[in-house]
Amino acid sequence: MKLSDLRWLGCKREDLPRILFAPTHDGSNLDTAADFRPIVGRNGFALGVVSSAKVNEARSVLLLVDDAGARELYSWIYSFSEGAFPLSQFARVVSLKDWEMTAAGGRFVRQRECDLWSCLAVGELISLYGGEGDQYSPRTQWLSYVASLLLARTLAFENKEKIAHLAMERLLKFESFSRFHERPFSALEMEPLWRVAFSAPERTLDTLEAITLCLHSAARANNGGSGEYLVNRIMTNFPFLFGDSIEQRVSAYHDLAEAVSYGRGLDGAFLPPKVACAVMATGAFLVGRGTSHSFLLSRLPREMSLSAAWLGLISGLCGPESLDPQWAAACLRARKNILEDCNLARSSMSDISWTELEWHLSSLGGGGAFRRLQRASASSLVVEIFPGLLSHQRLTGNSDADAEALRRKSDSSEMIELAVSELGRISQMAERLKLALRQDTLISQQGITFGPNEISVSTENIIREKRGRRRSK
Repeated sequence: MKLSDLRWLGCKREDLPRILFAPTHDGSNLDTAADFRPIVGRNGFALGVVSSAKVNEARSVLLLVDDAGARELYSWIYSFSEGAFPLSQFARVVSLKDWEMTAAGGRFVRQRECDLWSCLAVGELISLYGGEGDQYSPRTQWLSYVASLLLARTLAFENKEKIAHLAMERLLKFESFSRFHERPFSALEMEPLWRVAFSAPERTLDTLEAITLCLHSAARANNGGSGEYLVNRIMTNFPFLFGDSIEQRVSAYHDLAEAVSYGRGLDGAFLPPKVACAVMATGAFLVGRGTSHSFLLSRLPREMSLSAAWLGLISGLCGPESLDPQWAAACLRARKNILEDCNLARSSMSDISWTELEWHLSSLGGGGAFRRLQRASASSLVVEIFPGLLSHQRLTGNSDADAEALRRKSDSSEMIELAVSELGRISQMAERLKLALRQDTLISQQGITFGPNEISVSTENIIREKRGRRRSK
């Protein structure tokens, strides 16, 4: 199904609950989607429907809202028809400005672009969640949370630069919302990598070209010198990284890691941490001439977790030949996601649109209000930040998953306290039993038997007798 198959209706906000919950659709027929404002006003909307073979029955697919009247529209819906919010549960919700940006149409994604971005996405995946096993294999089950994968899907739009810039701005806004899980590094720190990926040449680069380009981008963003200077320092101070012996390359990498980790840098001067991430990724790539030794990056401090993303970018610039089997399999999965057809005439798989989320957070503050939203997962929220671009965000704070985790943690703490108290009681009983056994042993050594009521008196007599013996000595 294509956008041209949609029939557009201009509707007023008062008719929205009836239109969404009923199979019939009535409204003012529109020639184009953007014609709804003169007819129904800024508080109205345009509804894109697909007519079925049955008379007067249709399915809502796309709902177009005016940017100026969106906040008032959502407030009215939430107040008078709370069950209808978010509108994304019924149809794809798009603001008029975003819709106009998609009017330029789509484009063909080249194989070279797809290979490069899939490598970068896998590298960011490892930077976020680490790797599995001895080979530090990518955890592909978390691939949907990778921001680079979202930006790679902008390649399918004709005006990809403008849409990618808008997507980056909205990804940065997520970090200002306290209701979402904090990432180890911000989208702003990923910007130098995305800049290289968007401007990379169509051909594959050799090793020296790739590491120079990446180091130059990292240095320019963090005031760490030029890429040529950094490459020259690595070749001068750690020449064995470029040698033929794998043992010498591994040893040289450890020397490089020690120099960077202790703040000595490449020539005794301080190296900015974000530049150090690119330098260490360069070292790991040179050791294995690809991604085979990515596990070396797992031993770096947490503040250098971005190194794996730089390694993915360098490998993508050098081509698929530099990938080990684990990375190649993960890149294949990422490539399928990038090349997935972006058909806006289909229903969206998101929980909420960007324009709805902005109103929700500014008016309701998120938090417990997120619990009333229809979500695919209790621990995350799927946001369509631009038509066809889905961002998976993990929730924190008062989400249902966190409340359940907090309850389990509380129950575990109570069980631990109970176990410690019980162990203390058992310890006291053991001490009493030990004292009683000592008394029984002392009595048996004296060869005296007692009746049940004479035990305490006899014990006192034994103690007096022992004290008398000590004094006589």
